[in-house]
Amino acid sequence: MKTSEFLSHLRSLDIRVTLEEGALKVKAPKGALTAELREQLGQHKQGILAALDGADLSVAGGADASASEERILPGDRSGAIPLSATQQRLWFLEQMEPGMVTYNMWATIEMRGPLDLDALERGLSEIVRRHEVLRSTFTDVKGIPSQVVGPAVPLVLERIGNFEGREDDISDEQIRTMLWKRQEVPFNLETGPMVRPAIVRITDERHVFFMTVHHIVCDGLSMGLFFRELSALYEAYTKGEESPLQDLAVQYADFAIWQRKYFEGAAFQRQREYWLDTLKGDLPLLEMPLDKTRPAIQTYNGGVERRWFSRRLSDALQDLVNKEGATLFMVLLAAYKAFLARYTGQKDILVGTAVGNRNRGEVEDMIGFFVNTLVFRSDLSGDPTYRDMIAKVRESFLGTMEHQDMPFERLVDELKLERNLSYSPIFQTLFVLDQDAGYSRKMGDIDLEPFILDYHQTRTDLVVNAYRGRDGVCFAMEYNSDLFEAETIRRMLGHFEVLLEAAVEHPDTKLSELPIQGATERKQLLQGWNETATEFSQEPIHVQFEAQVDATPDAPALIYPGDTEELLSYRELDQRANRLAHLLADRGVEPETLVGLCLDRSVDMLVAALAIQKAGCAYVPLDPGFPVDRLAYMVEDAEVAVIVTHTEQVGVLPDTGVTLLKLDELAEDLTGASVERLGLDVSCRARMYVIYTSGSTGRPKGVELEHRSVSNFLASMCAEPGFKTGEQLLAVTTLSFDISKLELFMPLLAGGTVIIAPKSVTADGEQLAGLLDKYRPEVMQATPATWRMLMLTGWEGTPGLRIFSGGEALPRDLADDLLECGEELWNLYGPTEATIWSTVCQVLPSDRAVTIGKPIANTQIYVLDEHKQ
Repeated sequence: MKTSEFLSHLRSLDIRVTLEEGALKVKAPKGALTAELREQLGQHKQGILAALDGADLSVAGGADASASEERILPGDRSGAIPLSATQQRLWFLEQMEPGMVTYNMWATIEMRGPLDLDALERGLSEIVRRHEVLRSTFTDVKGIPSQVVGPAVPLVLERIGNFEGREDDISDEQIRTMLWKRQEVPFNLETGPMVRPAIVRITDERHVFFMTVHHIVCDGLSMGLFFRELSALYEAYTKGEESPLQDLAVQYADFAIWQRKYFEGAAFQRQREYWLDTLKGDLPLLEMPLDKTRPAIQTYNGGVERRWFSRRLSDALQDLVNKEGATLFMVLLAAYKAFLARYTGQKDILVGTAVGNRNRGEVEDMIGFFVNTLVFRSDLSGDPTYRDMIAKVRESFLGTMEHQDMPFERLVDELKLERNLSYSPIFQTLFVLDQDAGYSRKMGDIDLEPFILDYHQTRTDLVVNAYRGRDGVCFAMEYNSDLFEAETIRRMLGHFEVLLEAAVEHPDTKLSELPIQGATERKQLLQGWNETATEFSQEPIHVQFEAQVDATPDAPALIYPGDTEELLSYRELDQRANRLAHLLADRGVEPETLVGLCLDRSVDMLVAALAIQKAGCAYVPLDPGFPVDRLAYMVEDAEVAVIVTHTEQVGVLPDTGVTLLKLDELAEDLTGASVERLGLDVSCRARMYVIYTSGSTGRPKGVELEHRSVSNFLASMCAEPGFKTGEQLLAVTTLSFDISKLELFMPLLAGGTVIIAPKSVTADGEQLAGLLDKYRPEVMQATPATWRMLMLTGWEGTPGLRIFSGGEALPRDLADDLLECGEELWNLYGPTEATIWSTVCQVLPSDRAVTIGKPIANTQIYVLDEHKQ
């Protein structure tokens, strides 16, 4: 690793290296300066000395030297004091949404031992005196947001609980509930105060210290500094000594004044050019699969889930860090980006991170809002290996850290993005490797331990905080609870762990091949949810229809509500189909021949479909509304031998030389034909029909469907969503759309009635609503477009109606409307090639989203990415 790269590494860990009186001085958060880093410091000593020689500044990662040409000195306070760039963003957000608590920060520390409350309160007051920003307020001065430094007055430590010596019977959970309510109290930026400390007494030897502070005056590293100072002050005051801390040479307000000048210099312009180049082009929205519909205006309601990864994985990560000359942050960020790519299928991934942004010696011991948000953009095209991904992140990291002085707020403005109020700008997820911020574990003779108070808010869709502890690495995933369910986040963490383990063990594996499911979940996905084996009839569809004819010969099979309503019983429908089947055979149409079927919606349409099957043939739907060129292509491609049609349809058919059987001209022949069944031995594996796709991906394809496939499909549909003997189904779909097979044949196999809506009715919402009101069918199937057309007429529903929707995605709003219009709502999905519908799902009012559900009987479903993973 080059010296400049090593310095960037140190900078990422908030480790400062300075040159004082010819010697290197290192300042690091507690626990950050490992033995490995000490060794590397020795190896790079000469390079670091060369970099620092003659410079009176703090170096960590080769920061732009011109950024430090002018030291931060006490600023001119004769006028209004400006806000820093980060402060100004929070101030504007507060003006847009007064009383928001999204940027309330808190620290909760358990204190064990004989606590001196007076010394604690005095220490808190001294810290607020030392750091002007903690006693500042924020207001508008002649249209400019400004900060006003208030006087140093003693800070009051609020006492909660029984301080009279009697023990309180209070649980940790009750304490958390109580403290969370206090955390949710908004700050008034104009009047203050910005710091609210409180102490909860549990016993004389056990207290919980709770402090809420607004982010506009503090950040994570400042919190660590706050408690280091508090520990030193408390120890001195309990001993009767004065403060051991020296006053600051400059204050946060001076930094804000200095920053304004910096924005006008050449160094900032170089920062600006770097970021405009890095983030040029369209910035993709992270398309994570959400549990809920994204609100029109971004919300901040949140939760957090944690998962400890094993010590073995933690050690393996460190080994990989050493081998790759990278940092733990780089290795983990590369894995997180791989994880996001697997979840989204995207190749341009933007992830934010938070950096301390204290690259100047003057601000190292200063409390304030310095933390900046940086963006890491990675190109994952070409399916790189995990090792390649680490290299990409490493390269991006070095450039990003060299240009970390660009405030995120300014970056958003400079990019001139078209803002969308429903999500955060530039990126929608953060990844942060939390280093030890230097929290003290002792305060005099008081032992300090964190008292966990979980997040109820988040500032973006997902935030992953990684913590390195004695027992491994912990990942805390904050999430927007208006987008995700806790169960989903727990599953995500499990997937991330599986991917990370595989990546670390086999770093030369391509990202697409890294697993995300563990063995148990993979077995559930591949086998458990696909165990759908069920017995079904192996008879051809027309034979099953004939069995129903024999069982209920006089039951109504077909209704056609044309100008004059036609009603056929099962016997009548069977006999008419038998006559046409005999005619086909007499005209030389042999079994297994493909027969074109070009008829408008009518009784003859269903009669012909059954007759063609009875003759041992398969039919090819030829919609009279199709263009002549498409019909000609279908007839030629399928090698259709004969076309069953009517005289009125002849004009739309292409002149292909194929024999036309016009049913209206053959009326006498049909009347004289036999009503007996042909009784041909038709295999269940024979073709039942050939249907052509839309051709949206190229030339239309003829898909051959066997009786066996359709038989399984109809048996599954009769079981779920369900169809009972005697029920009616209103059929509205063109014969050229494969879902019409459910409408025409499911009722006939189950002993029900199919009502064939005329073509004119299917395109008219009011007529369709009238038909529903007249017949009150139990089932109707249609596309969402048809259902929406119906809703627009004011249709209020049909009692007892089971609504089937398919062919297009079912929008949630339409689903909600349909749930009020019938007894049940079912969403159906499937490609033509897989026999009509492949999955079913009953949509309930309580569902988070409309899904495609589970596989039908004897069907397996696999959801794959572009790499077939």
